[in-house]
Amino acid sequence: MNAAWWWIDRWRKSTAYTDMSAEEQGLYRNLLDEIWLREDHCIPDDPKILAKVSGDFEAWNRCGNNVLKWLKKTRKGWTNDTALEVISQSNNRAEKQKRYRDRLRNKDGNGGGNKDGSPSPSPSPSLISESPSLTKKKFGEFQNVLLSDEEYSKLIERFGKEGAGDKIETLSGYIASKGKKYKSHYATILNWARKDEAPACQEEEDVWL
Repeated sequence: MNAAWWWIDRWRKSTAYTDMSAEEQGLYRNLLDEIWLREDHCIPDDPKILAKVSGDFEAWNRCGNNVLKWLKKTRKGWTNDTALEVISQSNNRAEKQKRYRDRLRNKDGNGGGNKDGSPSPSPSPSLISESPSLTKKKFGEFQNVLLSDEEYSKLIERFGKEGAGDKIETLSGYIASKGKKYKSHYATILNWARKDEAPACQEEEDVWL
């Protein structure tokens, strides 16, 4: 699935929006979609291709030349500078998200990782049967969260007594309702907390096409 960004407020304040007719705007938007979808982000300088991707041959014959004023002609064909900027930002954002997900998979409690940065082949804690220890106590409403005194103390130290209790109850309810088994309930709580506390992707600078 391909998704393109579109800032409606900025678009409606732009001269492209105020100077083009509704018909021209429709043709223009279709051309921008085509620029996004093409691997080289250029539409060939061919009247038939331009008319086809505009979505309306008759409308293109009437006002195609006016629409092209908002594009840039290059050696490969027609493109748009702002569209290229947004595509670049989108690719950078996707790469940052991928690196972030890779780091999460490689952290302790997520199966570790190899020295080359690739995920460890060992199974996820959520797929490994619980191995109860004599040193662990039962917590939660359903008495199915196993923690040692040290692990429980660390949770309180990190999240506070109320926060630790909430996280234990969340895991207890989830295990009871889903039947999930984990190698370490302590690591699972930390893993869930880490995901909840992960910073949202930095909002990209507003741009408009």
